[in-house]
Amino acid sequence: MKKALVSSFIGVIFAAAITSPSFAQQAPNSANLTFTSINEITSAEDIDALLTGKTIIIDKNSKAQRHFAKEYQNPSDVRWTVFPFGTRVHFKTNGKDTKIYYDTKGNPRASVSYYFEKDLSPEIYKQVRSKYFDYKIFVVTEITAENKTVYLVKLEGDNSWKTVRIAGEEMEVVEDYLKS
Repeated sequence: MKKALVSSFIGVIFAAAITSPSFAQQAPNSANLTFTSINEITSAEDIDALLTGKTIIIDKNSKAQRHFAKEYQNPSDVRWTVFPFGTRVHFKTNGKDTKIYYDTKGNPRASVSYYFEKDLSPEIYKQVRSKYFDYKIFVVTEITAENKTVYLVKLEGDNSWKTVRIAGEEMEVVEDYLKS
């Protein structure tokens, strides 16, 4: 039951991440995202701004903004997105591409980080290598919600791709594809 709830929560976060528009933070108090040309689009997330010319005001004194500023000193490519259930900040720092989801009160609820083998914790690295020593770690997705962390580790072998899910001491293959 717990596994189904966490999976459902993570599914909602991924769906929101994929289907929502984002707005770049350009100044401490606001971001004006009025595009005049399709040539100005740098990501799929900019399409909504192109179509709507929408401006979003990000209050630098909001709880979410204060939390973000306190936890991440030198982020780059910062984008805030507003959802009916709260906000998301998408940014890069220390070689990681990260999204933090805040509820409507500004409390951090979940985070998703994408990174490479070199940034993987030694404990998780050892756990993966103990069983998949002949695979290359391609990319890691780290999902934290409800004080629990799950790692999805994409592995590349000579003949296959695998995704291994690690939660605590448990490790299981959740995807396994043969190369053509």
